[in-house]
Amino acid sequence: MTQERPTQRDSVTDEPAEEPIVAAADAGAEVAEAAEHARLDRDLLRGTLLGLTSAVLYTCTNACLRYVSHCDVYWVSCLKAFPTMTLAAVILLLDRRPGRKLPFTPLMALGLYLTGLLAHVGGNVAFQWGLGIVGLAATVPLTFSLLLIAGALLSKFWLGEAITRQTVIAITLLTGAFICVCLHTRLVATQPVDGVAEFPIATVAWAVAAVCFSGIAYAVLGAVVRRTVTGTASVAAVLFMIGFSGVTSLGGIALGRMGLSGILATAPGDWAMMLTAGTLNAVAFFALTRAMQLVTVSYVNIVNASQVAMAAVAGVVLFHERTTLWLAGGLALTVAGLVTNRRPSKRR
Repeated sequence: MTQERPTQRDSVTDEPAEEPIVAAADAGAEVAEAAEHARLDRDLLRGTLLGLTSAVLYTCTNACLRYVSHCDVYWVSCLKAFPTMTLAAVILLLDRRPGRKLPFTPLMALGLYLTGLLAHVGGNVAFQWGLGIVGLAATVPLTFSLLLIAGALLSKFWLGEAITRQTVIAITLLTGAFICVCLHTRLVATQPVDGVAEFPIATVAWAVAAVCFSGIAYAVLGAVVRRTVTGTASVAAVLFMIGFSGVTSLGGIALGRMGLSGILATAPGDWAMMLTAGTLNAVAFFALTRAMQLVTVSYVNIVNASQVAMAAVAGVVLFHERTTLWLAGGLALTVAGLVTNRRPSKRR
C-alpha cells in the first residue's frame, strides 16, 4: 500500500491558516501597548494635577506659617503635624475590616517613625526657624533647590528611577537658582533698612543652612514615602506614622520648652493660624503622596516646585519682604527648571 503524498495545493492551503493567528497576536499586542500608553497618560495628567494642587495648598500653608513665625518653632511644627495624623487615623478607622492584616510590619513602622523624626525636626522645625529670619520669598526657593537636587539623586541611586537629560538640565538650573538666592540673602543682610540690621550676618547664614538642610530632609521623606506607598502600605498608614512621630516628638519638646502655661497662653489668632496651616498641609501632603504613586519622585518634585513663584509673590505682597535682582534671577531659574523637566521618564 503506497502512502499518499500531500499535493502542492494542500500545502498551500495549510500556510494561510497560520496568518490569522499571527495577525490576531499582533493586534492583541498593539491593543495592550495602546492601553498601557493611555494608562501612563492618565497617570501623568492626574499626577500633574495633584502636584499642582499640593503646590497651591503648600503656598497657603507657608503663608500661615510665616504669620506665626514669632511663635515657638516646635509648637508650630507640632500643630502642623496634628491634622495629618488625625485625618490619616480617621481614614484607617473607616477602612478597617475584621481579620485584616496590619498595613505595615513593626520594622517598617519603626523606619517610618524615624523618617518622620528627620522630616519634622530636620525639615519642619528648621524650615520654620529659617522662615522667620530669611523670609518666605527666599526660604521656599532655597528649600526646593536642595529638595529637587537631593530628590533626583535619591530617585536615581536608591529607588532605581531613571534620570532623563531634561532632569539633569533642571538640576543644573536649580543649582544656579540656589546660588542666586544665597547671594540675595547675603545682600539683604549686609544692606539693612535704615542702617539697622534685623539679624546678624552669622544668624542669617545659619538660617540659610537650616533651610537647606530642611530641603534634604524633605527629599529623604519623599523617597521613603515613594518606596513605601508603591509597596504594601497604604497612603493613610504611611502618613499616620509620619504625623504621629511629629506630634509625639515635637509636642514633648514644646511642652518642655514652653510649659503648659506657655502653651495655653498662645493667642487665639495664632492657634487658628497654626491649625489652618496644619489642615492645609495635611491635604497637600495627601495630594503629593498620591501623585508619587502615579509618577516618579523627580517629576512630582519638579511640578510641586511651582509653589516657589507663588511663595515669592506671597512674601512680597503679604509680608512686604525685600526683593533683589538675585532673588528675581533665582526665581526665574527655578521656574526654568520646572519647565525643563516637562515629562517623567518611564519607570524601569
